[in-house]
Amino acid sequence: MRHQCLASKGRARGEHQKGYLASIRAHDLTFGIGPAGTGKTYLALVQGEWPARLKVIDQPLHKYLLPDGERRVKVTGKDDPDGMRSITLVKVAQRLQGCTLLEVTIKTGRTHQIRVHMAHISHPLVGDQLYGGRPRPPKGASEAFIDALRKFDRQALHATMLRLYHPISGIEMEWHA
Repeated sequence: MRHQCLASKGRARGEHQKGYLASIRAHDLTFGIGPAGTGKTYLALVQGEWPARLKVIDQPLHKYLLPDGERRVKVTGKDDPDGMRSITLVKVAQRLQGCTLLEVTIKTGRTHQIRVHMAHISHPLVGDQLYGGRPRPPKGASEAFIDALRKFDRQALHATMLRLYHPISGIEMEWHA
């Protein structure tokens, strides 16, 4: 997949941060990734018809390990001390038969955040075997569609935009795919 820098807005962070920016290593792009310094937007194909009223998912997530060491994440209550606040913004891009294409922006960057939030509200990502379970074809779907759905071997989740601050110059940069 080809990534192209579409925008470099030339806005540096505050003057007090320039010294810190200059002191970090030139190859440390992870500096610009975080709640204050990033934007991430995805396209997600979810099962079912997305409710028009649901635009913000603000549910804490709890990361845990299974006995075999596999990492999992679940939605937890707001009173759980191990739950991390997780905010996902959702906009319907297109309604399809039995599925909805969403534009999803994460305000926090938690492990499996989109996958877990979608599954929690009964609209798992198409192809998500871990959190979505077996595919649920829409009523009246053709055998060809059902077969294609069963053979879909990955999550229907695509990063479309990444925005971060350059670690040295502090300039905001944005890529689209």
